[in-house]
Parts: sequence; C-alpha cells; structure tokens
Amino acid sequence: YHSLGTATQILSNGSCLRHRQLVSDSILNHLNCARLDTSSHEISILRAPRTLAYFYSLCPSMNSMKEQFRSLPLQLLLDKGTSAQGRAVNAKWIDPCLLKRWQSTCVREHGELCHLSPHAGFAQLWPEFLVDVWQQCLVAALPSHEYICLSYVWGGSAQFNTLSSNIDKLRQPGAFAPVNMAQRLPNTIRHAMAVVEMLKGRYLWVDSLCIVQDNADKKHQEIGKMGAIYANAMLTIIAEGGSNADSGILGLRGVSPNRTFDQRIWSLGRGTKVVEMPEVAENSIWGERGWTFQEETFSKRRLVFSKDSVRWKCQCA
Repeated sequence: YHSLGTATQILSNGSCLRHRQLVSDSILNHLNCARLDTSSHEISILRAPRTLAYFYSLCPSMNSMKEQFRSLPLQLLLDKGTSAQGRAVNAKWIDPCLLKRWQSTCVREHGELCHLSPHAGFAQLWPEFLVDVWQQCLVAALPSHEYICLSYVWGGSAQFNTLSSNIDKLRQPGAFAPVNMAQRLPNTIRHAMAVVEMLKGRYLWVDSLCIVQDNADKKHQEIGKMGAIYANAMLTIIAEGGSNADSGILGLRGVSPNRTFDQRIWSLGRGTKVVEMPEVAENSIWGERGWTFQEETFSKRRLVFSKDSVRWKCQCA
C-alpha cells in the first residue's frame, strides 16, 4: 500500500494535487470524515486485484490495518474493450455493444450456473404470448422462443393493456408500430423493446401486453406461472430507476432522451488512473415491490437500468 499521510496533510496546499482531489472528492465523503480527527487519521491507498481500496488508522504504525480496512468504490481504469475493469463511459449515451458483450460473455463463459432454470419443474411452463419486436405484434409463445422479460413498476400512469377486445388486432404484424396505435405504449415498454433489438433478440415478455388483462381465468393462470416465466427467460431487463411505466430508460441513442452520468476519474501517476464506480441505489420504488422481488429472484441474468447507469448481474457476476 501507499501511505498518503493524514487527511489534514493531504488537503494542504503543499500536497500532490491529484491525491488531494481524490481524498477531498471521494475518500472523505465516503468516510463521513466530519466525525474524525483529520489530523490523526492516516489514509493509505491499497492496490488490490481489479480494484483500489483504502484504509485508515488512528496510529501512525498502521498495525491495525486488517481491522480498519474499508473499501472505496474505485476501479483501475484500463484500456477500452476490457469487460471486468473500470471504464470511461459516455456521459449521455449507453454503449449497446457493451450490453451485448456482457450478455455474450455470460452465455459463453459461465456454464450451467447461468443457463439452467433453478427449478426443474419450470422447464415445462411457458407464457401464452410474447411480443415479437421484429414484427411489432403479439405471437403465441413456443418452447423454441428465446425471450427477454421486463421488470418494472406500473405506477399511476394510464397504461395500454391487452384485452379480449383487442387481442386479435394485436396479433397482426405492425400492431405495436406507433403509427398504428391509437393509444401509445408506455415509454418503459417501448424502450425495453429497443433494448431487445440492441441485444440482437426478438421476443419480449411484459405483463401488460402478454397477459389478457380482462380475462380472469387466463390472468390467474399466467400469474401462477410468473416464477417460471422469469426463470426461463434468457435475460430480464430491470427498469430500476422508474417511478411508473412511463418513466422510460434514459440514454438509448435514437430511442430515448440522454442520461446525465457524472463520472470522476483521477490520475495517480505512472500511467495509473482510477475511476469512481457509480453507487447502487439502495432505495427505489421498484425495489419496494413484492412482485419485483420475485422477478429478480427467479431471473438468472439481469440487465439493471437505474436513472443514469446500467449494470449486469448474473449468478457469476
């Protein structure tokens, strides 16, 4: 590890500017240093595989390093194209190639843990309908159809639903094309359809469209299969940052408004740079719902869109 000195020393005008910025912008904020005596707490940077972390100690000798080690959300910034390290990203637009790379890496390298359904009985349970994003319509789901699920919150916004009165029309090619719809689809669903295409997929399952909402018997049957529907999906798109179905997914170039992603990068000298990783939101409307907990639990791969960032989650990563 590399000792930077006490917080007071680091923040003094005579210290290295790059370390002073790192400590003032990130470390002290992470520590909530207002409760600490900055003149006696020594801060050190510890380089570990794939990441940086820091620890602090009350004593200059650092004898209690193990007990007082604290991780810092920094990662080494490596060249573009690496998949497991920190990276500089476009502040406005999500890179669709990165999303596809995450998916292909999981499929290719993670083996059965990310391929098999967690419950053998789920293998025989399939949804009744899927959205065909190529033909822009509903189609009958077949066991051979590889599909992606959407997990989101409806909220209080008015939402287009599949009903007994429109099901036949919605099975006609082009039914979901904006020009053919008297009532538009909510932004989150429309944007999820675009993400499916970005991932080179074809089929999307979303509850409001793939369940006939005014047919009580069919609705009850499909809700009973919900765990299997998510477990059998290739991937689940999670719209974590939305408060309702119309919130959408920001940062999809040509599809949705740009995001505003604030990323800070520091140079530590000798060609080493670190990037601060985005914090994972602890509180969201999506995270408070019981059914979304079920959807995430049964999904073997998850592409999670928060307000301004996206992350990959699977059984191995």
